[in-house]
Amino acid sequence: MTSRWRVFLFGLLLALGLQSCGVNGLFSPPTATALPGRSQANPVQVGSEVAADGMRFMLTGAIRPADDLVLAGDMFNQQAGQYKHYVFASLDVTCEKPEPCRLDVFKFKLLGSDDVVHYPEAYLVGVDGLLISTDFQNGSSLVGNLAYIVNIGTSHLVLMYGAVSGEKIYLALP
Repeated sequence: MTSRWRVFLFGLLLALGLQSCGVNGLFSPPTATALPGRSQANPVQVGSEVAADGMRFMLTGAIRPADDLVLAGDMFNQQAGQYKHYVFASLDVTCEKPEPCRLDVFKFKLLGSDDVVHYPEAYLVGVDGLLISTDFQNGSSLVGNLAYIVNIGTSHLVLMYGAVSGEKIYLALP
């Protein structure tokens, strides 16, 4: 065997050995980061916009706890329960399609550090400013809150919207 072949084989074996040990080098593929708002790990922050289903979504804030607002609406509204409280996610949604948009509040879910999926509380009486499922026209906006019941210690809350197209968008609550 000539010395060139020995050097080549040694280099090849060294590179394969480093790769199999998990050392990033010549053979590691580039890592792709998701666009803001397109993954739970990279949600858009308050005040930033993200689009889906011909609509533009912006989380404008959150109210936590919001139990007093719910109980002030009607004494028969569901109480959050022991070690839980209400969280309101405040949204501004704008229709950007030529045809009417459909906002379906049941496409929103709240995800948190407790790995529990929270669905919106849709049946609250007397609570002003709650978003409801509705149709609205191009250029118009809907502004309001979505109500959720979460465990008191839950952190890293992220609002997820599942679009008709199958894509999902993510908005971080403050």
